[in-house]
Amino acid sequence: MRPERALDGPSKELGRAALASRRPGRSPARPPLREEREINLAAIDIGAGSIKLRIAAEDGPSPATVAQDRIDVRLGRNDFTRGLLDRSAMGAVVEALRRFRAVLAQHHVARYRAIATVLRDATNGQELVDLVRKDVGLEVEIPSREHQARLLFLGLSPECCQDGTTALFDADGQNLHVGVGERRRPGYVTSLPFGMNRLSLMFSSHEALDAHMVTALQEAIRGALTPTLEAVRQRGPAALVGSGASVRTLGPLARPTASRRNSLTRIQGRALAARLTRLPASQKEALGLSPERAAFACVAAWLVVELMEGLGQEEMRLTEVSLRDGILAQLVGDRSSGTLFEPAP
Repeated sequence: MRPERALDGPSKELGRAALASRRPGRSPARPPLREEREINLAAIDIGAGSIKLRIAAEDGPSPATVAQDRIDVRLGRNDFTRGLLDRSAMGAVVEALRRFRAVLAQHHVARYRAIATVLRDATNGQELVDLVRKDVGLEVEIPSREHQARLLFLGLSPECCQDGTTALFDADGQNLHVGVGERRRPGYVTSLPFGMNRLSLMFSSHEALDAHMVTALQEAIRGALTPTLEAVRQRGPAALVGSGASVRTLGPLARPTASRRNSLTRIQGRALAARLTRLPASQKEALGLSPERAAFACVAAWLVVELMEGLGQEEMRLTEVSLRDGILAQLVGDRSSGTLFEPAP
């Protein structure tokens, strides 16, 4: 009897299927399925100074980045002071999103969210949303402050939420976003309408602050924080995490030569706040800070001190929290969320 010829590759699979179909009680084997295309998700963050894009593969709780981009637009230059978006800035947003749309199509994005936090305080923000929908074919959302705080908490890195309760305080130009929860699951979120811009405008002198100004600054912070800190305390002891450009600056300022500069103790924070308060503009510039950035750092230092003292904590971890990471985490966790991307507008 002739020996059977050995099968390999596709012939081997077909041969197995044929044998299985001849065996009694066995259903025919299915041919190998064609490998499915990886599902990509996209997050677009339309902020005051720039528009940021991140595309990631949906392959678990921490999506792997496929592509990312950033375009500076300075959208909020007049929004904060006049509540009105510049026509030129609106045109720049449309062009930036048109470019991002092509990137989404190139990477076969299935779902996306485009969040425009800066449009909340703009009287003509909805006009830009309608313009983008008409000219670009993308849907832009204007989130509430609380929803933004929730997304920021979702964007925390796993290292920040390993054990117990985590309390995130993210200070941007206009708001202080607060989220408290366990393992990147927010149980309490709120957002206070004061941030680095608002506080620094109250204490905008570029020279050293006197004792009366420091007292007024502390009272302003405490008055705004009291109800929120009480709500945080009710959820038990929490590891503190601070984010925002001005807050992250404090680590290197407090410990410029240390290898670990991503945290700040209460003692270091108070010493830094006092030092920045006394320094005139010329000496602040020697630290590598512009007058505006120095004013932000001074306010941020007092804010962090009040947070640690109000919650009875001795240390705060300083980190960068990305709104895009939070958007992608939500898209992965809730497959009904986001907008389906249509390649042809």
